[in-house]
Amino acid sequence: MAEAIARKLSRLALINADIRSCTLERVEKVPEVFYKVLEEKGYPVEETSPHILQEVPYEEADVLITLSPLARDTCPYVHTHKRREHWNVEDFDPEDPQGVRRAVDQMEEKVKTLFKLSG
Repeated sequence: MAEAIARKLSRLALINADIRSCTLERVEKVPEVFYKVLEEKGYPVEETSPHILQEVPYEEADVLITLSPLARDTCPYVHTHKRREHWNVEDFDPEDPQGVRRAVDQMEEKVKTLFKLSG
C-alpha cells in the first residue's frame, strides 16, 4: 500500500524517486481488500507487489521509513541513509475494508507531509 501511495504522490510533487516497499517476511498473498481500497482512491496497483527486505537495495536508500515497531527495530542503521523515520500507522485487520481505508488515509497524510503536498 505504501509503495502505491508514495509512487503516485511523488509524481504529483514532481519528485523523480525510486520508491520501494518491503516486508520483513515473505507475504504469499496480499488481501484483495488492499487492492480494492487503493483502486477506489485512484492509486495504481498493477506495479505493486510485496518484496522482502533482502530483495531491495537497502543500503542504497536515501530515505527509509518504517511502519511497524518490528521493522523499526529490525532494519539496521546504515550510514548511507540520509533520512530515517518511523511512522506509527494504526493496527488494523487486513480483511476489514474500513481498517484498510483508515491505514491508507494515515499513509496518505504522512506521504503528503514528506513530499510537502497540501490538501
